[in-house]
Amino acid sequence: MARTKQILAKTIVTLVTPAALAFSGCGHVEHIRKPTPTTLPSPSQPESAPASAPFEEEEITAPASQAAPEIAQRISALKTGIEKGDACARCDAAKKLGAIALAGPRTSEMDEAVPALVGMLGEKKQDSSYYVVDTATDTLATIGKPAIAYLFRVMGNTENPEMRVKSITALGKIAERNPEARDAILVRLAGLLDSEDPGMRSAAIRAIAKTGPSAVPVLISVLNTSDNPDAIVAVINAIVEIGEPAVPALQEAAASKETDGNARSRISSALTAIKASGDLRYEGLKSEDDDVRGKAAMKIHKIIKINPLKAAEAVGPLLGAMNDPNWMVRALVIEALGETRDKRAVPALVKAMKKDKKIEVRKAATTALGRIGDETAVPALLDALSDRKIRQEAAVALHELDQNGSTGLRCRLSAKVFKQLERAKKRAPLNQIK
Repeated sequence: MARTKQILAKTIVTLVTPAALAFSGCGHVEHIRKPTPTTLPSPSQPESAPASAPFEEEEITAPASQAAPEIAQRISALKTGIEKGDACARCDAAKKLGAIALAGPRTSEMDEAVPALVGMLGEKKQDSSYYVVDTATDTLATIGKPAIAYLFRVMGNTENPEMRVKSITALGKIAERNPEARDAILVRLAGLLDSEDPGMRSAAIRAIAKTGPSAVPVLISVLNTSDNPDAIVAVINAIVEIGEPAVPALQEAAASKETDGNARSRISSALTAIKASGDLRYEGLKSEDDDVRGKAAMKIHKIIKINPLKAAEAVGPLLGAMNDPNWMVRALVIEALGETRDKRAVPALVKAMKKDKKIEVRKAATTALGRIGDETAVPALLDALSDRKIRQEAAVALHELDQNGSTGLRCRLSAKVFKQLERAKKRAPLNQIK
């Protein structure tokens, strides 16, 4: 353990950069064991100074703007819904908060909603379900950096081990979506790799993988020093999730004279697993077994996420699976198509958004159109604002498309999007999505 800490200390020093200083629904919520009662820290509660404190000072405590009165009122109502509603009501309120956070700039009112969202990670019995926790972490990830400091406090101060694990998971999701926050999160989570709590250690390893290639030296240090089989397996899986960007560091470590035989064997296993995971296979999409087809779509999605260079070759086989008889498989295929960011998928996704018989598939297609960000989808998305069943996803997709497009596209879309949103004010304003 001492050697692990020494190696981690050396590794973390190299990671402190200016950036570091700077398929379910509510009807399927399943309750699991009751979490240990916990008292969440207040937003102003002090904590021991972390390595990333300057990041918090500069990025987290920087003044936030005030929301427009109608938006502030809506955020306040949603925050109350999270604090007092049942599981389904809290999930619904959290999703709507995420839509508002995605659409606009950071506001002090949204910052004040963070503790209520963190409370969904396990403060109440019904929040032990996967769906409620996943909804909360998804919204926290959308809010991004303003949630980091509070999650750090929960992770370090709460006596509830489940809350600590879920806070770590939320930090991983934030790191995945906010590249500028990755180094600060990595520095903090690296200190948990020696935790005696296996749940926290495993959660930290999975979350560290979300910070990308910069995590590889930290993970390799565990392969070099750990004698815990579970930790070794978890680290290899985490490295495989990072994928091909991890290969150079792994090869360098394997060639180092400081790497012993056991560590070299573990590194070799990781390299072999990365190669195997990167092989796209489409046979599973044609299986007679629904489960096999679904898992095939999920694996393709994962590989594309790890290695975007493989996205282009996956579009054809995925489009061929768009008419799968099982709606859950169709939804998984559509999510994978969204990950490709390939414009060739837009016509099929627009058709699915408009005509699929399952609302879950239509929602998945709407979200995928936002991820792809092609201007040709704008008319269909604007029309979808009038559809009560998918207008929330359509509004979010339009704003995501508007924010992530090229400068010229963004300028052209802004007038169209906000003009249409204004016209639809009584039907689907973003601050009153129902």
